[in-house]
Amino acid sequence: MAFPSGTPTVTLTGTLPAAVAGTGYGGQVVLTPSAILTDSTRHAVYPGGGKVDIVDGAFSVQLIPTNAAGISPVGWRWYVDVQPLRGQRLAFWAAIEGADGATIQLDSLVPTQAPGGGSVGAPGKSAYEVAVAEGFTGTVTEWLASLVGPTGPKGDPGDPATNLVTSVNGQQGVVALDAADVGADAAGSASAAQTAAAADASSKVSIHASAADPHGDRAWADAKFALASTVSALNIYVDDTVNRVAAIENGTAWLAGLHVAGDAEVSGGDLTVHDTAKGYRFRRGGSALDLEATGADLIVSTWSGTGFNGTQYAFDRYASNVLAAQHAGLREFVSSLYGTVVHTIDPNGNRLGFHGKPAITQQAVGGSRSDGTALASLLTALDTLGLIDDQTTA
Repeated sequence: MAFPSGTPTVTLTGTLPAAVAGTGYGGQVVLTPSAILTDSTRHAVYPGGGKVDIVDGAFSVQLIPTNAAGISPVGWRWYVDVQPLRGQRLAFWAAIEGADGATIQLDSLVPTQAPGGGSVGAPGKSAYEVAVAEGFTGTVTEWLASLVGPTGPKGDPGDPATNLVTSVNGQQGVVALDAADVGADAAGSASAAQTAAAADASSKVSIHASAADPHGDRAWADAKFALASTVSALNIYVDDTVNRVAAIENGTAWLAGLHVAGDAEVSGGDLTVHDTAKGYRFRRGGSALDLEATGADLIVSTWSGTGFNGTQYAFDRYASNVLAAQHAGLREFVSSLYGTVVHTIDPNGNRLGFHGKPAITQQAVGGSRSDGTALASLLTALDTLGLIDDQTTA
């Protein structure tokens, strides 16, 4: 079975014992969904299932799990029909569930009710199984041979002249038939009819070919045909459509709006969003990868909602007319993203913290310079801030 790229699938596999697979370990497994499946995510329709061969008693097939997201209708099931060669057939409904890429074993499936209620009965017995139940003993080959009766007696040869023999109540004889017995014309009568038919056909062809309007005898209404003005107008629409498609392919078309449901890629160029006053650009044509703005300050912000809604938090402003940048909000410096904070600058709370120390407000230094208490106060403040590690002694 083939599915569009990105379709969630699982692999159903199984190995049949000799008692089930029978001689040769062959056969097939037929899988049928309970409905035509639709995939809203990939805009796909899966109208049916398929089958896979059993080879040496084993099989493996890729299929869509019944718990796959976006697949409709809800509650659909797989009908699993295991048809081993000369072995016991097995058929049942099952919910085959699993994560994308998982492998499901046949012996782990649990038969369920058929979709819509009811259940599926076991397959009926073969003619050979019925014969065994009625007392026949022997293999399938022996049973098939028992169905052939003895050869009957050879019949009498026919008359060499006509090669046609009939037997009525045991009497042999030749059957003689004339044209009237089978509803045929008398001998020689066909030539006159053929001549008349040929003459009639020749006359009609000549009349048709010589007519000013070869189809004038059909008396079609004008509305049945496309007039020259209609064809000309249609050509204009077709030419305009071709030009518009070419503009899209060549990158010269201006679109009123663009919505892409899946991935989008700009290959070999830059991505620019702008109007006549301002814009920004993702540029890869230079020596580095640049995020550029023109005509206004560049603001970097996030929204608390999931669709550019809720509260907007503006973090960075890059001025458009001077080499200057501003940052709003708490700034943490870490060794790796989401890692331990090493340095902290908090303009909102007017706090600082360095080398892993908690951020604190501005420290006051007191004491006397003459007796050394001011120096001790300064060392304590700097150590609390994290700028130094005070290891001095008295």
